[in-house]
Amino acid sequence: MEKVILYVEQTILHLEKTILQMEKVILYVEKRVLQMEKRDFYIKGYKMGVKKTFAQFLSDTRLMTEGCNAHLDEVKAVGITESMIVKLEEKNKLLADLDTQQEKLKADLKSVTSKLTSELSAQEKLLNEARRRVKVGIATEQWREFGITASR
Repeated sequence: MEKVILYVEQTILHLEKTILQMEKVILYVEKRVLQMEKRDFYIKGYKMGVKKTFAQFLSDTRLMTEGCNAHLDEVKAVGITESMIVKLEEKNKLLADLDTQQEKLKADLKSVTSKLTSELSAQEKLLNEARRRVKVGIATEQWREFGITASR
């Protein structure tokens, strides 16, 4: 009987530690989601403080590079070099790739959060089952050793 009690105590302690770890992860994920929601995903435009969406910004950059490539001799006269155009194109591609990666990470975060929530629910059910069994089979005086503070 003592071995069973010891095993149940260890199991309950392990479950409680796991729940605490899961709660920490949930708090971290919730904090990151709030940070992402609060973040301003707009890039400030240059005309009279007009804000542009990220897609508009990428489109504007693409149009600028296409126009510069189409009128290379004319833009060279105003100081726009081929290397500047190449840099604009490369940075625009990099920004688009990073945006795609960010969207994938957002989707992954939602998936992980969903899995974490379901695992937490399963863990909570398991802990409740262990508590119920302790209450049925162990004397009320010993319940505190299992983390049970109820008197019935």
